[in-house]
Amino acid sequence: MPSDTGERPRVGLVSDLALVRDALAMQLVRDPHIILVGASTLGAPLPSDADGRGVEVVVLDFGSIGARAWVERMRTAPHCPGLVGIAISKSAIPLSGWAEAGVCGFVEDDGNVEDVVSAILLVAQGRFCCSPRAAASIVSGLIDRERPALPHDVRARLTPRETEILRNLAHGSTNKEIARRLGISGATVKNHVHRLFEKLDVTRRAEAAVLARAANF
Repeated sequence: MPSDTGERPRVGLVSDLALVRDALAMQLVRDPHIILVGASTLGAPLPSDADGRGVEVVVLDFGSIGARAWVERMRTAPHCPGLVGIAISKSAIPLSGWAEAGVCGFVEDDGNVEDVVSAILLVAQGRFCCSPRAAASIVSGLIDRERPALPHDVRARLTPRETEILRNLAHGSTNKEIARRLGISGATVKNHVHRLFEKLDVTRRAEAAVLARAANF
């Protein structure tokens, strides 16, 4: 996936863990779709190429102490690069907090180098990149305090199967995962989800998940 300019994006890697820096850098430097300019710690300046040009995208290790403060500093810089976060489960900060701070790409802990590169290329184009599960977490965090709890009368109108599916949505499960877990077809799950949206008066899975968690499903 090329960038909008047709050029390979210049990438920096930032982590305070030497093992993360060295291992990931060894793989990113071989990828033909990007240019890994260099790797550094949070306390060091961002790397630049031989012509003095800065990086366009930074891959940031969320597990590094002080990563959030580093992001805040980057957002005030004259030319802030696009930000991709890795090791997201190791952060005490919710994903919605990172998104509000300006991080545009998220790679889950079970992701691979190809996922990191895909996120880099999308962020380099000014696009947002994350898995459906991460998206649900981000949206839930943003609207959690704004949505009311599930009304009792609506809860009473849910069928046992709809209640099962809503419970799965609360955990960020995809339709495919729900179908496999409940032993039903994907089309059946889709129909149940559609009816759930109507009963809950929502339009997105993340909104349904917020209501389900508020009702302790």
